[in-house]
Amino acid sequence: GHYQVRQLPPSLSTICWDYGALKREQEKEFIQQRILMMDQNVPISLTSRMTEILSSSHEFIRELARDHIVKCSSSASMDESEAFLRARSVVSLRDIQRVFHLTDYFLNHFALEGSNSDNVTHPFRRAMLVSVAIVYYLRLDAAARNIFVQKVNNLPTEQDEECGLLDALGSAIDKVVEETEIPKGISLTLGLKENIFVTLVCTLSRVPLMIIGPPGCSK
Repeated sequence: GHYQVRQLPPSLSTICWDYGALKREQEKEFIQQRILMMDQNVPISLTSRMTEILSSSHEFIRELARDHIVKCSSSASMDESEAFLRARSVVSLRDIQRVFHLTDYFLNHFALEGSNSDNVTHPFRRAMLVSVAIVYYLRLDAAARNIFVQKVNNLPTEQDEECGLLDALGSAIDKVVEETEIPKGISLTLGLKENIFVTLVCTLSRVPLMIIGPPGCSK
């Protein structure tokens, strides 16, 4: 279920310190510098593209959370500004750092391969796309996933790319599932394939993972 953060009692207000939060442009600058720290040989154009993808994905999750909060709120008095403030905290720099941790893992310990027809996608782009999909895309339900992918695909930086978010993720999942021994009688559903993939990747890369859902969803 969901939890609500309650306001501090007035007696504690005098010792409360608001550290604030980074603005989106500051987050983009942080992402860009992290990319350059990882690999200074990444082309400038690719750095700009991946900065936009990660920054936008981060913001899309906030937008989806804001819409969900407004829709599910039992308080008729909640306005959009309050929902916006609450939605800001659903993602943080920890998520961005997790993307870079996974990207580093894919680049150095888990080779990602595309289809035979895809020989032009830069390894850094493919690794980062799969990492973004793990951190942001796979946390969403089916309806939110469709919105998320549509928003990512509509980014100006993605218009001429042959390998998209779902292409990179699908290739990575298929590679793992092909090497996995599945007992007879087990239906290889999309949910099961995703869970096999993220369980293996998160275990090997030491990233925390929680698989949740109703009965019968291949947990």
